Amino acid sequence: MDNNFEKLWKFLYYPELKTPKNIRLYLTNGIDEHFINNGSVQQGHHEIEFKFLVNERGNILDRFTKVEFLMTELIRLKILGYEVEKGEMMIDIISAVPVNRKISSLKKWKVIDTDLSKTLNALFEVRNGFAHKFSIEEITYKNRPMNKFVNEGTFEKFRKDLEKSWKGLIKAYIKEQNRVDFQEIETAIRKENRLDK
Repeated sequence: MDNNFEKLWKFLYYPELKTPKNIRLYLTNGIDEHFINNGSVQQGHHEIEFKFLVNERGNILDRFTKVEFLMTELIRLKILGYEVEKGEMMIDIISAVPVNRKISSLKKWKVIDTDLSKTLNALFEVRNGFAHKFSIEEITYKNRPMNKFVNEGTFEKFRKDLEKSWKGLIKAYIKEQNRVDFQEIETAIRKENRLDK
């Protein structure tokens, strides 16, 4: 990874760090994450989130929230960059775009390939099933009923495809994030906190 990325990444662990309110940027190294937003930094770990998926409505919907967040941030970064001032209202518009349109836009812009696009569309049909159907028995993945049990049949295929798709989106995001001037962001954050290099 880029040396400036590494420096910024380590710097973001600085205690009680304030960030300029005009910067909104999700950063990932493929395992961990930083989200710079509203004057602060939130850290997280996402490498294993999709390995331990349970066939339960809340658990499934929570994972899809993360996938949709990542797609939205990918589109936002591609269109707007990391400065909030360029289009705070645009973030609301992007968030309101239906998921299938986000997927087709990412494919059209060659950010994701056809296979990932098809898989994401099939996965989001399951998401919609969990959000809108009464019971798990009504939900299918690729026209096959979802199993009630973890690590079996259709559910296991679904879980593996979701994990693989997440990794594909992370890879696409990293490619886009590498266009960011990390040194410029670190300089702005240092200035906000009155820290000398």
